[in-house]
Amino acid sequence: MMQRDKAGVFEVKGGTGEITRMCVVDGCLEIYKIDKTFRAISPDGMDPDKRNPNMPWVISEHSDIGSAHPVVARILLQSEDILKSTIFERDIDKESILSILHDSKEQILICEKVYGDLSEDMFKIEKPIKENGVEMDERMRSINPFPKIVNLDEVCARYLFSAKRVIHNCARMVNIFYGTEIDLPRFDKIKNWAARNLGEQSRLFQLSSTQEQEIVNVLDLRNYLEHPSKSKKTIIKNYTLLPNMSINCPQWHVTGGDPEFILDGMDRVNRFIFLFCENLFLCSALENASKNYPFVIYQEADEKVDKKCPILFRMSLDHSKLKFNDEQ
Repeated sequence: MMQRDKAGVFEVKGGTGEITRMCVVDGCLEIYKIDKTFRAISPDGMDPDKRNPNMPWVISEHSDIGSAHPVVARILLQSEDILKSTIFERDIDKESILSILHDSKEQILICEKVYGDLSEDMFKIEKPIKENGVEMDERMRSINPFPKIVNLDEVCARYLFSAKRVIHNCARMVNIFYGTEIDLPRFDKIKNWAARNLGEQSRLFQLSSTQEQEIVNVLDLRNYLEHPSKSKKTIIKNYTLLPNMSINCPQWHVTGGDPEFILDGMDRVNRFIFLFCENLFLCSALENASKNYPFVIYQEADEKVDKKCPILFRMSLDHSKLKFNDEQ
């Protein structure tokens, strides 16, 4: 047996405490501590032709966010548990769904980081202004330098790309769960398909309907930033001076819409894409679970949620609806 084919034994250095979870996605092993994510690639992953008999495992730190973060726990690890424990009505490509959720986890974390970095930059700009005001030149004709977020358009573009990708991933997940072939990310078509095939009381229809406007808002901001038209475009304004000499914080909107402070918008979208992705997975899993078993989704009591990996929802059998044969 070649050295590379022996069982992998390695120590994960860094982070706090012990390993809390592991998850295999797209041929890569992700290893979690509460405050770090590591990736381990096997010898076969790097050298599938086995040219080097002593090819080692490679373990590297991927992120300073670990299983204690709700996005990691509830978008990826919670979903992995449900996929493993649920019997579905038909064959479901669980590996593809897990891959989609993994990418969604990554994109939501990117959105959170962009928001956090922008918030920090704005705090640094605004704190001295709030304390000391702005300085005019000697002739009281100009404010120089006037506050500005450098490369704000690029920051917003990066943010909106990741936010749209989560919605795109959600539509891909629907196609896999329900066996549809709907253009991505057309949740108007998903809603109409659900109404025709599942009924307006279905979870998919209800979720698509109630979240439709928020989905459109995110997609419009992204699409009209990348592909502006003569009649519509995404307008991004940096700090601006108002006639009353107050300073307006950065705003964005699509032509014809109401301007919104960018930080407020990002905060709202962050919560939306997280909860929408989680809820869409949960409703899709439950709606496609085998009808031969009374599956239910329940929420963990607060005191039972593990802070090291705060999974909130679980799929289980409703034991009150199970029929047992009492004959011995």
